[in-house]
Amino acid sequence: MTDRHREYHVCGPPGTGKTTWVAKQAKRAVEKHGAERVMILSLTKAAARAIGERDTGLSADRMGTMHSFCFHLLGTPKLMGKKEVETWNKEHPHWALSPAVLGTSGGWLDPGADIFSSVYQTVDRKRHKLDEPLTSYESEFLGAFTFWKREHGFYDFTQLIEDVLHQRRTPDPQPAVLIADEYQDLSNLELSVLRLWGDEADDLVMVGDFAQSVYDFHGASRAYAERVPDVVLEQSHRVPRRVWDVAKRLLDRMSKKPSAYLKPREEEGEFQYGPSLKFPEFYLNEIASRPDESFMFIASCGYMLNALIDRLRMEGIPYWNPYAPTEGRWNPLKLNIDGKTTTPQRVLAYLNGSNEWTVGEFKLWQPLFVGIWKRGFNNAIELLRDDDPWSILSALLKEITKPEAMTDILTRQPNVLLRYAAAKYEKTLTYLVRLIELNGKEVLEKEPRILLGTIHSVKGGEADNVIVFPDLSPSWFELMQQDGWEGRDSVLRLFYVALTRARKRLIVGDPATRFYMEGL
Repeated sequence: MTDRHREYHVCGPPGTGKTTWVAKQAKRAVEKHGAERVMILSLTKAAARAIGERDTGLSADRMGTMHSFCFHLLGTPKLMGKKEVETWNKEHPHWALSPAVLGTSGGWLDPGADIFSSVYQTVDRKRHKLDEPLTSYESEFLGAFTFWKREHGFYDFTQLIEDVLHQRRTPDPQPAVLIADEYQDLSNLELSVLRLWGDEADDLVMVGDFAQSVYDFHGASRAYAERVPDVVLEQSHRVPRRVWDVAKRLLDRMSKKPSAYLKPREEEGEFQYGPSLKFPEFYLNEIASRPDESFMFIASCGYMLNALIDRLRMEGIPYWNPYAPTEGRWNPLKLNIDGKTTTPQRVLAYLNGSNEWTVGEFKLWQPLFVGIWKRGFNNAIELLRDDDPWSILSALLKEITKPEAMTDILTRQPNVLLRYAAAKYEKTLTYLVRLIELNGKEVLEKEPRILLGTIHSVKGGEADNVIVFPDLSPSWFELMQQDGWEGRDSVLRLFYVALTRARKRLIVGDPATRFYMEGL
């Protein structure tokens, strides 16, 4: 570490404007050192996107997750995906992996879910902690897994970080100012890379809040847990007093109590108890009674929200999770996911308000329909050019569409989508058509006021009304029986994050099972 290196620790409790503060500091650093000499590192893609939406003066390649930076430093190697996991599972059925367990940057599997990849999770966590020895069984697995990856030329996400550390790879150009966001959840492995990159920087700025450390299952380090921060962002612009009273009780119950730096808003706010997820009617009525307010439904594991999602779909109520955009079940209205065409995009193309479809619109919506095209349809479509006028497309439609369906599709009515829906689109179209019938097609282009997801997925988000369900998976419930940072405290911190998403009102639901977080 150079003599000129300075390290600052900044504590940003819930709603205190941590993201805004990071963006302002980055902009100041850019003005002093230039955009190429400033770098922002975030734990998750969601956090990186949140900062990227602010005015920092930085290009996209200077903001991102540690995994993404390491990926590019190593020359964008091939990463294990679903197909590679399937191949591994066939060759090593006794060590079968779930594809979700290889996710990263906010895409981790719900840590409370019970899956069949426990050996990978355990070994991966130890790889991140650096200071826990492997058992003989774990060593056997890691040896086989490492050899298999090398043989096939693939990386898993943790190897990206390991290789950057072992090869001493550093960013080019070297940052003068390196800002690490959410550093309380970085592992010892990740902190080692951070120190490597920060050694030559003028300033290493570490921003986070140990009261919100929620990635113990990932191997989050305790190295700086008791350090007094150099800067504290005290005033919350989100959390009202009654909500803070409930949240602070969780901090007081921890065996290793983090400092409660947060100052709540002057507004009193609201707190109440509600029924479990077995009784969604109560929450549907609450949504209807406050038409101008946002709602957030949070559970510790994603599968716990399935019944609520089914009811929202049945009632034609729009919902989303902008913090986890690739989770399709949480984002049925998403118009663009990683450049892939989505079903709402196809529906909008069909419902186009003009009297004439463009060729591009037609190519979008035509996969929705089945059973209406004559033989030779595919060959005819291939002859279309994007700049062909409506007259050509109209004439072709008459030739390739069965007569009994031609009149129907020209009406551009939503119910036509269901009448001729291809099987793979039918379930989603049923929901979308219901939404359109109740709200008009504009609903597909508006941001829903209902948000739902796991606690991990909504960290950093907020809503006027937040409903937290206390249910735990059996594995999370077992953690509650263990004292200390990696047991009971980790679950308490998780729910602390959930409670502090509320801007106006907090509702804590009753448990739906015997496995739940007590004392909320």
